[in-house]
Amino acid sequence: MNSPVTQPRQLDASDQILRIDSALHELTLSDFQLDVTCLGQTLADNFEQYPQLPGVVLLKKGEFFGVLSRYDFLDYLLRPQGQELFLRHPLQVLHSYTRTQALVLPADTAILTAAPKSLRSPTAEQHTPIV
Repeated sequence: MNSPVTQPRQLDASDQILRIDSALHELTLSDFQLDVTCLGQTLADNFEQYPQLPGVVLLKKGEFFGVLSRYDFLDYLLRPQGQELFLRHPLQVLHSYTRTQALVLPADTAILTAAPKSLRSPTAEQHTPIV
């Protein structure tokens, strides 16, 4: 039972030039969410169709559940039996293997505050999108 899939959106930054005090909401952002019941193939299809997507926000019954980065997704697909295991099963299965923690910050967080927080994450999580 798969949930409806919404089309990914890229939210363009304002036409302003970024300043020293610019906030996250002033960056170009991607908005893409899937329910954890969607199959991995659905995510693979979207990553193929939208190469600029850094990842997906996972929802469970409409509530935030976690994040899967494009990097993690492709890394798991390249493992032995990865395609058979993760493309044919719900995204919740893959997410249970990744164990990455999403960095969740308010949209008005200064970029200069968010950047060090992101870089202090374990190396394996530094490619995970900020939510």
